[in-house]
Amino acid sequence: MVAEKKALQAANAEMATAFEDYKKGAQAEIAKVRETAAGEVAGLATRHAEDMALTSQGVTDALGRDTVRRAWDAAPKDSRGKSPAEWWQKQVEAHKAHAASPDDPKIQAPEVPIALKGYLPTVEAPTKAQQGRGTQGAGRSVDAGTARASVQPTLDKVLNEATDLESLFKGLGAASRGAA
Repeated sequence: MVAEKKALQAANAEMATAFEDYKKGAQAEIAKVRETAAGEVAGLATRHAEDMALTSQGVTDALGRDTVRRAWDAAPKDSRGKSPAEWWQKQVEAHKAHAASPDDPKIQAPEVPIALKGYLPTVEAPTKAQQGRGTQGAGRSVDAGTARASVQPTLDKVLNEATDLESLFKGLGAASRGAA
């Protein structure tokens, strides 16, 4: 019985060691899953913010946003900016500047892929009477897109302050109510 008791104690100690090893492995696996999930959530939040920025810049459908991302990926890294939304905003601004002064050799039209040309805003060249005036009508600016551009700092603030999905969505909801 003494030998049997010692054998059972050894087996028990062996199972306790195996259980502790299993527990440590499970905890490591849980930590890895949590880290992966947090990375995926951050990626989704970034993509959502880009989608919102692109939508506010006139690229309202998923195919157009994917095309902007592909064009951004294909652009040289030193000239494309930090994000597809930033790159597209620069293209729109260059398009507006060129449309406003098509005869100015210093202002070149942006090189936008054919698939994205339909997303560029329609800008009429100013007539001779309008040149030199920055406003039209009762003090309204010719560029109505500046109101939408003011939303971007709010979105950036929401993204930087969000600690989880719930706070992200609350912040986005508050920002959208404030912009409306």
